[in-house]
Amino acid sequence: SVRALVASLAHRAAEPMFADLRRWLEAGELGGDGEFFVFERSTRSRDESSATFWRSRYGLRAQMVPAFLAGAEREILGVGKALNFLRRRCRAPEATAVVDDDDAFRYGDADGLRRLVR
Repeated sequence: SVRALVASLAHRAAEPMFADLRRWLEAGELGGDGEFFVFERSTRSRDESSATFWRSRYGLRAQMVPAFLAGAEREILGVGKALNFLRRRCRAPEATAVVDDDDAFRYGDADGLRRLVR
């Protein structure tokens, strides 16, 4: 059916964004393509304070937040920042989040993804 075809195409088109989202929520890491709505500012200084790291290192590209994630972008940013902070500043390379809900990373389950980050 046409509906199934459109759903399949939308799911495939969203796969790269969901891969970036999963990497961010599980490890606090960003992909290198710059196509994700969370970005890292280029201010890398060895003497950067922890407070500056937390406040200023990462930001959101509001225009790139998918409509189905609107309202959850701050929580998404916070989860990845916390993991990244633990790994980089607290020297805890093993800090990761285990996400056992694969369905939350599929196109069409925005409610499941919102529950995951809240």
